[in-house]
Amino acid sequence: MPGPIAVTTDLATLVAFDPAALKHRVRAKDDWWRGGSPTALPEVAEGQVALLPIGDEGTYRVALREGALEPDEAARARGKVEGLGLTVTSGQVFVGAAERLPGDGRDHPAPIPGTGALWPLEPGRYALTVWALEWRDDASFFDEDNEPLPTAPSDFVLVVTPAAEPPDVPFELPPLLDLLPRREAKASATVPRHVVKRRSAPEPTPRGRSSAPAPAREGLRARGRSCTRPPDERAPLTRERAAAAFREVLAGRWLHPPARLDAAAVVLRPRDRTLLAHEVRTDQLLEKVTRVREHMRVLEAKVNTDERLTVEEIVDIEVRITGVYTALDDLIELVARA
Repeated sequence: MPGPIAVTTDLATLVAFDPAALKHRVRAKDDWWRGGSPTALPEVAEGQVALLPIGDEGTYRVALREGALEPDEAARARGKVEGLGLTVTSGQVFVGAAERLPGDGRDHPAPIPGTGALWPLEPGRYALTVWALEWRDDASFFDEDNEPLPTAPSDFVLVVTPAAEPPDVPFELPPLLDLLPRREAKASATVPRHVVKRRSAPEPTPRGRSSAPAPAREGLRARGRSCTRPPDERAPLTRERAAAAFREVLAGRWLHPPARLDAAAVVLRPRDRTLLAHEVRTDQLLEKVTRVREHMRVLEAKVNTDERLTVEEIVDIEVRITGVYTALDDLIELVARA
């Protein structure tokens, strides 16, 4: 079977299911599977679908295998979770992020990059074993930007084998990251001796009058934060802009700015000639910008729902998030004109 694929989840959960097995959940609320142990769900307890807690949100490499691990995967396997099952009737199984589970009217998982994939699998009943692999402490699997290479192994491998009876589902499932001896270790970049690494200049504290009450401003100063007024118009919302955003999500790529840039690469050359220049291909640049934008959306949602933050603190963070959005748009526009 092909793989691995990169799966990004903000719910720290992987899923494996035949879309036909969860048609009855299409009209349910999208959080129908949350609020308790995954094995307490009837679909999981009966061995029809699998929900796998990871232990942390992020991007992971996932693969599906029939029968057994491949030899190189077996050498890196450090732990496994057994006792889960899959029931396949449509001839295909979806493996990906829990965000793709049906609910709120969502039915068949669409092929959205970065969220999972549909794999062909013969109809029948299967036993499912999930293996956790250790490889992120090996610098040879990372590029110079600390991004995994296409040849990097999987973080988690789902192995399916035909089964005649429903599995004996465990009462609790351990987080997959707990199966590894340690958490992710990023590759280290090699810096020549003659290159001097300098600290960037500290960001100036914005000046100006704050609309926050005096006690709130004093509290923010005590925390070392500054209050700034939000811009009058952060992101104008129009019907056309909203429709374009939905098309971008469904297509899995940007429609505006353009998904393809005429420039082949961007060379970042510091004014200080003692520092090394760095070349980034435009397709990689678009991927990185898209990833940053998605992380900023997640951060913005968390900030807006965090009850520990005051209104003034939320406004201050929102202003900085808006600055990141603006800088990313300016960067793509600059490269598109090159």
